[in-house]
Amino acid sequence: MRILGLLAVLFVITTTVLVFNPLILRCSDCLSNVEFYEIGETTCPYCNALKDFFQAEFCNNYYFCPIDTNADCYRVALDFFRNELIGKAGLSVNDIGVPTTLVIKRNMSGNYLLAVVIGAIKERSFWTTLACSEPSSSIPIYFGDVKKYDLPLSPTEHSAFINKYIIYPVPRPTSSNKGSQDTLIIGIASILMIVAGLSAYTILSRRFTHAKSRRNLKRRKIEKK
Repeated sequence: MRILGLLAVLFVITTTVLVFNPLILRCSDCLSNVEFYEIGETTCPYCNALKDFFQAEFCNNYYFCPIDTNADCYRVALDFFRNELIGKAGLSVNDIGVPTTLVIKRNMSGNYLLAVVIGAIKERSFWTTLACSEPSSSIPIYFGDVKKYDLPLSPTEHSAFINKYIIYPVPRPTSSNKGSQDTLIIGIASILMIVAGLSAYTILSRRFTHAKSRRNLKRRKIEKK
């Protein structure tokens, strides 16, 4: 009986590995070239909750673009909401909100938009399913985990779309950084002034010593006469 029980356990383990291992590998392959690009605000609790989720579950596949602290993020997000979601997909102004996440796939054949999700969904399986989906000419737009709209986007338009609306702005210098730079400049200027002063003093000192020596020499000649 013990042998039969052991064989049964081994059968279950083997079956589980054979069934789920390909799924795990496929999921890993999907995530290797997929990015979750979140448009949000730093003061929005839902945005921060989703941000924490992405950082915990997909830290290597995630980017946060804050529209309240970065002018470039705000400008591009506004164009995306107005031109694409409202203009092409038919959403109303009341439908627009943050967080809004774009699921992007990048590979050798090109860059593609897989989905747009409005809301803070914190289910790993939901995002991995989107990551493993195939590029399409009709991009699903989700409100939460429910598909509500479609964004028409032909295969040839995907790369241009991503180049236009997906940006990675470099943080601008803060006041503290600027203060440090100003302090450094003042310090360098002070050092240069000190060096210049010492150089001038050395030159003048040498001239004065040389002139004094010449005067002493003249006096000695006069005294001899």
